[in-house]
Amino acid sequence: RLNIGCRRLPHETGAFTLAYAYDALAVIRPVLSETMHALLDSHSPIDSIRFPAGALTCVVHVRLGDYHPRARAGNSSAAAATPEEVGALLAGAARTFAPPPTRFEILESGVSHGCTGERCGQVTLLAIERALQLSFPHAEVALVIDGTPDRDFARAARAPMLLIGSGGSFANFAAAANRGQVRSPQCTLLPEGLDAGEVVRQRCWPLSEALPAAAGGGAQGGGEWRVYAHPLCSSLCGGAHAANEPRARERR
Repeated sequence: RLNIGCRRLPHETGAFTLAYAYDALAVIRPVLSETMHALLDSHSPIDSIRFPAGALTCVVHVRLGDYHPRARAGNSSAAAATPEEVGALLAGAARTFAPPPTRFEILESGVSHGCTGERCGQVTLLAIERALQLSFPHAEVALVIDGTPDRDFARAARAPMLLIGSGGSFANFAAAANRGQVRSPQCTLLPEGLDAGEVVRQRCWPLSEALPAAAGGGAQGGGEWRVYAHPLCSSLCGGAHAANEPRARERR
């Protein structure tokens, strides 16, 4: 058994379930980030995916296929978010990076994940692109359309800035590994049909607190992971925010 944030998690839950519990990610992040970067460095097919020192590149990952526009918070249906609302939400979160990004790379790999229609998240993806272009008129905004899961993970884990629109296990583990600045929704959003139960009840993180830094975090806010208010988290995090505050302070 793992003792994560005063909560005992049975080992049978595995890494997949831990990715949906901010308490667990906060505990394992310092070790996990170091281990993941060692694995990335040893995997030659993705060794070339690196960012120059001082680059102000923000990698954007949004799992659109089974999260948007009909996303879910917890195990009950949540109100649909329009493509324009998703774009505005991410642009607002991107404005919290300091210094601001000069280039955005939007990963296209999550466009059709878990959905029946081909490229069913394409409309929302283009809305995100437009919103970032309007909010950052002097920045370059590019779609990364030729990525593989391995290459996209390496890009997200090594990015100077990482913006997550709807976290799944892929995005959350990349965020845990990332040594730059990270922004993610206040709650870890569950894919439809996942019955997480008690194991990942602690899925909210206080807006006022940063998660523990990743190992090897550098300058310009390196290793800083902060959450942002997300409409699909409002009902779930109403009470969890206050409950988490004392525990977050105790960690420091």
